[in-house]
Amino acid sequence: MDEVEAQRTQVVSQLNTLDTTITTYKSQLQTLIGAEPTGEISLGALPVQGEDGWTAPDYEADLAAAKAASWTLRNAEKTLKDAKEDWNDAQSDYRGSLLQAAEHTWAAAQLTYQSAFQEFETSFRTLYDSLADKENTLNSKRSALAWQQTVLETTQKRYELGQVSKMKLLAAQDDLAAAQSAVDGAWRDLLSARTSYRWAVEQGLM
Repeated sequence: MDEVEAQRTQVVSQLNTLDTTITTYKSQLQTLIGAEPTGEISLGALPVQGEDGWTAPDYEADLAAAKAASWTLRNAEKTLKDAKEDWNDAQSDYRGSLLQAAEHTWAAAQLTYQSAFQEFETSFRTLYDSLADKENTLNSKRSALAWQQTVLETTQKRYELGQVSKMKLLAAQDDLAAAQSAVDGAWRDLLSARTSYRWAVEQGLM
């Protein structure tokens, strides 16, 4: 009896920890979407493929939109512009000390500007390429699921004919369930990649 009570106490503790973790994650999600982080939010079911409003991306147009929406790039452009203006103003410094400092600042701003754009383009390209990778993974998992469905149907018929054991049938059912789980996981990964891509295009978030 004491052992059962101890197990019950442990399970209750684990459930409390899980509830706390879920509340924390919900609060983080609310912060991301600009809502008050109360930890109370109802999550709807994930959309099925074909119902998530996804259209084939246009890389060049999307990259241009993402650049225009990026605060990081706008800030780099402003820093470069300010440094150029300071350099122009320093041209009248007959001593040359201000001009030299302005030249260093402008040169650094140019490097920062170029680096920001290069890093942005590289990150965006990686995000874009990940879409195809996730789609290929999902298609592969779906092919595996279709195969496992065939295996189960064959095993079921053989079981009914007494050619295989119940354990063999149960194993085939487990394999099908695992394949379905893999498909579900691949779809969640693809949906996440698509969401990240949309955010990057619309808000410049990388």
